[in-house]
Amino acid sequence: MDRWIPRVSFLVALALLLAGVSPAAAQEEKPEEQGGPLYPFFFIVKSKVDRTLADDYAAAVTKIVEAHQKHEHGNMWAAYAPLTGGPDPTFTYFLPMQTMGDMDGWLPNQKIVTEAHGADAGAKVMQTVTECSTSSNMVLGFNEAFSNPPKEETPGPPPWLFVVHSKVEPENVGEYAAMVAKVKSAHQEHEKGLHWNTYNVTIGGGEGAHFVYLVGMEKLSELEGWTPTRQVLNDVHGAEEATQLIRSLSKIVETKTAILMLVPSFSQLGSGE
Repeated sequence: MDRWIPRVSFLVALALLLAGVSPAAAQEEKPEEQGGPLYPFFFIVKSKVDRTLADDYAAAVTKIVEAHQKHEHGNMWAAYAPLTGGPDPTFTYFLPMQTMGDMDGWLPNQKIVTEAHGADAGAKVMQTVTECSTSSNMVLGFNEAFSNPPKEETPGPPPWLFVVHSKVEPENVGEYAAMVAKVKSAHQEHEKGLHWNTYNVTIGGGEGAHFVYLVGMEKLSELEGWTPTRQVLNDVHGAEEATQLIRSLSKIVETKTAILMLVPSFSQLGSGE
């Protein structure tokens, strides 16, 4: 799979309040036209698994991966698990899309599984997944205006992924966007500025405006080599303005963060042929 997520240090996420996005829906132009990633949209499935049924779940997901590899209309996705978390395993599946309309052409998962493995075996696989886990979905849409993507992106999903999920109340979005524009320009101007892709949660975010920041890494050790956003802001805007900007942003944004690692056995990255 081609370009997915910029492979840069997750220290960009130390400024998780400093890499925002406007609430406007992302445009559906091809990436060559808007300068964004190859896949401007992701359909996200987050599954929480009963730890006592984790082995059954893993066996069923392996069958689903095999089914999509075999089927001519199978989908592709990258599966991630958190580096740390609670006792029940959690997996996040990223299905890439070029437009929101891509979903309209997808065959139901159960249809693909039953056609690949047979009606009885396919039904058992799907029943196992349902009994072992609970899932929620959302759709992410790339926002070019408030992203700072790298000039070149390495093909394929990164082995490590830092995710920041931020929530802004609707009445604060205008103020938030104005401050974020200063942060982006600082990173663009600074010789050691960071890069990121920002996504709107276009479906499934809940109340308020929700945004997701994705930063990929080849190795966890990449965390250590990147210039903190505060330093970038100090160098470009001066210490006083940088401090005020960070303080103001921290008052209007709620965030959740996670470090995720790629799970190859749960991922479908090609046809398998």
